[in-house]
Amino acid sequence: MKSTVASPVDPRFVDDDLLLCTVALPATPSSDEEADRMTRRRLTMRKHRAKRKTQLHDLRTQTQALQLHLHALRERQSIQHLLNPPGPWYNLMLSEKVRCREAHAENDRLRHLAQQHLALSRTLSSLLEQPTLHTPLTSPRCLPSEADRRAPVMHAILDATYRKLWGAFVEARLIDATETTHHHAAQCTATGDVEFHTIVYHDTPHDLTTAVEGGWRLHQGALVLDSLDHLCRSVDEVDSCVTYVTGWMDLPDVGHFQRRVLCKRYAPSPTTCAIVCQSVEADDAMPFDASSPILTEKSWLLFEANGKGGTTVKFFQKQRPLSGTVPGAWVTALAKRTQAYQDAVHGYMRQLEPPPTASIISDLFVQLKSFISTFPMLLHVTEADLCLELTLAQTLATVFVYPGPIPLASIARVELPTALPSQLECIFSPLRVGTVVPCFYVNGTYFGVCSKREYIYCRRSVDNCLKIDIKKSSASKYASWFIQLDASQSAAEIKYMIDSAISRQDVC
Repeated sequence: MKSTVASPVDPRFVDDDLLLCTVALPATPSSDEEADRMTRRRLTMRKHRAKRKTQLHDLRTQTQALQLHLHALRERQSIQHLLNPPGPWYNLMLSEKVRCREAHAENDRLRHLAQQHLALSRTLSSLLEQPTLHTPLTSPRCLPSEADRRAPVMHAILDATYRKLWGAFVEARLIDATETTHHHAAQCTATGDVEFHTIVYHDTPHDLTTAVEGGWRLHQGALVLDSLDHLCRSVDEVDSCVTYVTGWMDLPDVGHFQRRVLCKRYAPSPTTCAIVCQSVEADDAMPFDASSPILTEKSWLLFEANGKGGTTVKFFQKQRPLSGTVPGAWVTALAKRTQAYQDAVHGYMRQLEPPPTASIISDLFVQLKSFISTFPMLLHVTEADLCLELTLAQTLATVFVYPGPIPLASIARVELPTALPSQLECIFSPLRVGTVVPCFYVNGTYFGVCSKREYIYCRRSVDNCLKIDIKKSSASKYASWFIQLDASQSAAEIKYMIDSAISRQDVC
């Protein structure tokens, strides 16, 4: 007989088979004692089985008795309800019992939820009571007076701001941006101060080198216009990639703010370049004027080559007064000032565009010949005349160049004079950003029509003064502006002055 080893079993879950295996363990009949032990085990097992059967029979009998009693009670209750129907108070008692049971269950649930909230509140209070770690990044940005320490401190301040580049772009939602945007937002900081955010995303046709150079010049104060309340008083070149700009910014009805800004260029890859700016809050060598408030700002400007010859520009700036109360007009004034500065930046960047090459002139001449062939009454225009016009008239170079196909539907709306002169030249002019319209140049006068059916007449007089006359089709009045030109001005500067004059009058 094979030997079997019994595994330990929980006595609470012992059934007949396990008990049989445990009690009737095999033994070797080597002696009479072992035979007696086997006999006793068998007798014990029989008694146990008989006892279990008796208990099972008693339980079944009691179950049947209880079921019969329950059935009798139900029949009695049904008979009583038939003989004596329950009144409204009985039904009310039953409903109240149900409501009481539900209320007790809801109280238990709310009590458990309150205990959880109390435990969470204790955990959060213990976290908030922890002491704040004061790191060098949260300390005031102060420049020392020692000459040997100023440059390292400047680099440390700018490097700390540069490490927040991607975090700032995540906050501004510029990481996965694809659409051109330029908007402002006012945010409240953890200290209760009001912070003004400027977010810009757009694609520029300039290559990476030109875009970075233009952005670096703008940060050094290359753009100074009388129409803007922004001035760079001095630019200190610390080294080849760090500058220290001091100046001021005047906001109407708000105040006269002092600016001390550090700028640094970074080139993490051949196709990426970043310009980081961070203002300082104190300067031991050149203390701030105590009578004027201080404007703190920090910005991140990222240039990325887009693979099409152009550059993708991402810009995020934060500005706020260092101390003092902020009036309600501060956000509005700063938004107007930032928008004006952004328009001036676009005009400045257009100056960096190269002049039209011979290939551009040739392509334009082919389009003009195709256009002139549709009007037999127009005289022939030679390529030499076109080149001469693009060379002599600085107001036309790099500005009035139409890059796409000729919109014949727009040309049909142009009112041509009945008697044409002996000399006629044609150009295609984008009179405003995003609006390209055909124009005709006849004896010093440019005729054209824009998308809103407004007729524009530009005349260049002998005294080098450009007069812009704009007449709407639904009105009989002329709105005129005179812009004094300078022979040294580039085409982009003149074009920007024209657009600014038209924008201020809200004509186009």
